Amino acid sequence: MTQIHMATRTSLGVVNAVHTRSYRPPMTTILDRRSVVVADDGTPLAVREIGSRAAPVTVVFAHGFCLHMGAWAPQRIRLAHAWSGRARLVFFDHRGHGGSGEGPVESYTITQLGHDLDAVIRAMAPQGPLILVGHSMGGMAVLSYIASHRATAEQRLAGLSLIATAAGDIAGSGIGRFLATPAVPVLRAAAEFAPTLLQRGWDLTRRLLAPVIGTTCPFPMAQSPVAQAASMSYDMIHRTPIATLTRLLSEFKDFDENRALPLCASIPVSIVCGTHDKVTPILHSHRLASALPTAELVEVPGARHMVELERPDIVSASLDRLLGRVEASQPAGFPSPVLSVGA
Repeated sequence: MTQIHMATRTSLGVVNAVHTRSYRPPMTTILDRRSVVVADDGTPLAVREIGSRAAPVTVVFAHGFCLHMGAWAPQRIRLAHAWSGRARLVFFDHRGHGGSGEGPVESYTITQLGHDLDAVIRAMAPQGPLILVGHSMGGMAVLSYIASHRATAEQRLAGLSLIATAAGDIAGSGIGRFLATPAVPVLRAAAEFAPTLLQRGWDLTRRLLAPVIGTTCPFPMAQSPVAQAASMSYDMIHRTPIATLTRLLSEFKDFDENRALPLCASIPVSIVCGTHDKVTPILHSHRLASALPTAELVEVPGARHMVELERPDIVSASLDRLLGRVEASQPAGFPSPVLSVGA
């Protein structure tokens, strides 16, 4: 079995390197249930859930910019087997992504994505402990939800996973530097007045967005995990409507939800980021970990922005540990998992 080495840091300092073995789930079918949740403004959101609705905890996954819930495929398979009967997994597509509908032009904001997450939670998990997992823009939506729905978060949020994301101060590095260029308002205007033409000119648009999409989707020639992650993420990005992409791009520049972090200071938190992430560089994860004393920070050497696809075992193992920590923090009666992933 391949050994994966990852350097793990916590708020207490550097911990010895841990080793996780690659995991092959049993060859059984994972049954999921598909449904549609209607957001407060009427936008339909595609949802999938796995596991019993009587499970003691619900884990809700929010995907990144220009992706869809398929980005969580490795974690879905692994955790569904490892926590069968012990946790319910809920996945959804943001508005304008994947199988979800498109909302009004003015609704493409991180704040609205947080409200959409609230709609999913109210419909799919109205009671019980919650663990929220967000990658990139999904992590921002999670933080926006926590800040905007403080009472529910304080009462029900039992764990948090932030993967390749940031709470704010994006303008100075990574994707933030690109957002200051004239390309963003030009593309947004083009998307509003000539969306069909712009969609047809996808190759030109992709070149203009190379600082965002290029760093998300490297194109190595070898059939490596990185190459497979690049292919999967590129396919998802290519299928995302240009209007969705351009409307949300301008949101990142001024995004700031640091006010959510104090609400998470006493719950188990997992933070994961690749050391070669150029979209949301690892310095953002360091800032998150500094603000969250209960956080486990996992630095993944050499990984880029799509870390959950490039290094799925490491990300899945971090989520398994988070679930275990949440289990230990809950009242008696929260059952143990069938299998400890990565053990």
